[in-house]
Order: sequence, then structure tokens, then C-alpha cells
Amino acid sequence: MKDFIEKVSGLSQKTWNTLKAAGPFLLSQSDAISEKYQRHLGRVAEVDALRDFLKSEVEIRKEVKKKLLDKLLDAAPEDRPRIEQDLKYTDEVCRVLSIQEKSLNYSKEEKAVSEAEENTAIEDHWLDKFNELARNRNEPWREELLARALGKETESPGSVSPRALWLIGSMEKELFEAFSKLLDICLWRVHPFTPFLPNSTIPALQRNLHNDDTVTVGHIVFKLGDIGLVADFNSQRNLKAGSMEFIRYADTARILEFNKDSKMQGVLLTPLGDSIAGFYEPEWNETGEKIFQEWLNSFPPNTAKVREVILRTAN
Repeated sequence: MKDFIEKVSGLSQKTWNTLKAAGPFLLSQSDAISEKYQRHLGRVAEVDALRDFLKSEVEIRKEVKKKLLDKLLDAAPEDRPRIEQDLKYTDEVCRVLSIQEKSLNYSKEEKAVSEAEENTAIEDHWLDKFNELARNRNEPWREELLARALGKETESPGSVSPRALWLIGSMEKELFEAFSKLLDICLWRVHPFTPFLPNSTIPALQRNLHNDDTVTVGHIVFKLGDIGLVADFNSQRNLKAGSMEFIRYADTARILEFNKDSKMQGVLLTPLGDSIAGFYEPEWNETGEKIFQEWLNSFPPNTAKVREVILRTAN
């Protein structure tokens, strides 16, 4: 696989690492396919060229599967287990390649690495674990998290911990749904982009989820604490006089300039929780908007100067 990558020059780190991840599963690694990819790269954006390349590999696998199914129909009894194993492996590889292709949706624009520079490779043990998880028949939400995790790791190797990757692959659906409902009403710090649910007129643990009066945040936090996503209930973030916080919820954003020392108390996540939360896209709602306004109004007079920020939206 290394030889194949080296034949395609001027790759960004993300493309280089995504090809490295796909390498063990590619059926076409000849000089001809390398040259074809290089020519395609000259006509379209790098990420689009790679997406087309991975899609073509999936199509090749689908053709292989058709031929295997035809063989299975006429196979002798002693040959059927081997063909069935080949079919299982082909399906698994298609799932891995599809998630790798989806990870390109979360790319940032990257400059190509020059000949004097060197790409930083994803660790082999990380890729082994990712491939193990991606082979499974995953639910759509888990596929999405895996794709986003791979997208981040290919851009910045080492940024997604093995523990976070393992949790994405092993988290129960019930816990993911609970976590997502919590994130849907959390406020988000912009630098770094991390969620929190503050105490204000109502303690965070006593709040209800959006459109659900039967479950409190405290109940959700108790369950999430067992898998290491939520920090200790007594955790807090100190806000020093002279510091600034950029906070948003949906399209509402404010910069708080603190005149006095203050504290941010409520539901905070662990580094593991922040990492998983970064792969989730919240569903904004009026409950979260209300929490944001209540929190802004909860500061004592002259504690902080609040400035409105107009967020730029993509065209």
C-alpha cells in the first residue's frame, strides 16, 4: 500500500491517511489505477477524487459478490463454506469502504504536503480497531459517529483516543439516545467547541429534556456517568476576571467579558464525553434557547459584559 500512495504525489495529510486506511481493502493497486487516480486528481478537488475512487472500489466489490453468489448456487457441499466466508468478508469490506467514503464529508480544506515535509500516519492499532468496528452491521447513528471519528483522525492523527473509538463502537443505543438528548439542550463553548448545561434559575440536574417531562437531566447524567461521559456533579469551571467566553446555542451566540471572578456550574463533560460530543450534530430546540437566556440573565449585575455575535452561515 505504501508504494501505491507514493505513486500519487502532492497529497494532503487527510487524503494520505484515508488511502492508508483503505489500503488493505483495495482490489486495484496497480500502476494503472495510480495513474488514473492522479489524472482524475488533476481535474477535480482532491476530496472528490478520493470519494469517487472509494465508490468505485465498493462497486468492484459488489460485482465480486454477484459472482460469488452465482458460484454458490452450483457449488459442491464442501466448497460452500469457503464461498459463504468470502461473501461475508466482501460485505464487511463494503461497509468499511462506505464509512471511509462518508468520512470525507467532514473534511477541511488542506494544502498538499510538500516533498520536504512528511505526513503523520495514523497508528496501525487505531486503524485495526476502526476496521474491526466498521465491519459490523452498524446502526446509521453509529456509522455516522465512526465516519466523523475517522474524518478527524485522518486530519489530525492522535486526536481521537482509542478509548473514544471503542466507546463509539460499543455504546448501547439507549445510552446514545440519552446522550444526544442531553446535547440537544446543552450550550456550547466555541473555543474549544465543548458542551455544558449550566445551573441558572433551575439546577441543571433538575431540568427536563426537550418535550419530555418524565425524565430529568439528573437521571440521564447518572446513566452516562457509568460510561465516563459526564464529570463529577461537583465539577465547575472557574471564570476569571478579564477572561472571555464565546458561547452559542443554535444561531444565538454571545461573548461574555467577565469583570469579576465567576463560576460555571452544572453538567460538564469529561474529556471523553467532549470527544464523543464533537461527533454529534445537535438538534436545536426552544428548550435550549430558553436555557441560554435564563443562564445569561442569572449573572449578578456587573459580573460580565455580554456582546451579541452574528454567526456567519454557509451559502
